[in-house]
Amino acid sequence: MIPKTNDSQESLEPSNLISLQEAKSQLDNFKNAHPGVVGNEYALRGWISIQELEIYIEFVKKKSAEKGIDVSGIDFIFTQHKASTPGKSNLNNQDYDLSLMYAPTFKKDLKNIAFDPINSKKNEPAPLHILLADTNSVSFTENGIDKSGIGNRINCCPNMCH
Repeated sequence: MIPKTNDSQESLEPSNLISLQEAKSQLDNFKNAHPGVVGNEYALRGWISIQELEIYIEFVKKKSAEKGIDVSGIDFIFTQHKASTPGKSNLNNQDYDLSLMYAPTFKKDLKNIAFDPINSKKNEPAPLHILLADTNSVSFTENGIDKSGIGNRINCCPNMCH
């Protein structure tokens, strides 16, 4: 866990920063491997406000702590909003809206495993891969709405560049 800082403290530097050269190389690798799935500036991308992400992180930490589960990180999982046929091009992300969803992870046997804090039990994280294999097995409903601890609604660009 990274400690919070305030204006009087020196900011912490993340350990995962990369050079501009490495960033460009990775973007070029993506463009070369996916020529029909290219964004309007440099690549497909997803955007979420810092406030929304912070709220999600605090929510996950609170729900997980209530159930005695230590959060080790967050998985960002590639998804798409619309169904498509295999091999269909996705020029400018217009055909099937690639996106990301995200879920917290817990550590087990040196692996970080995505889980749903809402559908977990006390000291028993509910692994996402098991929940998604049978979506009828567990469900939390509030006011008639099925809920999970999975985040989404990332604005993907191009086509939802907000």
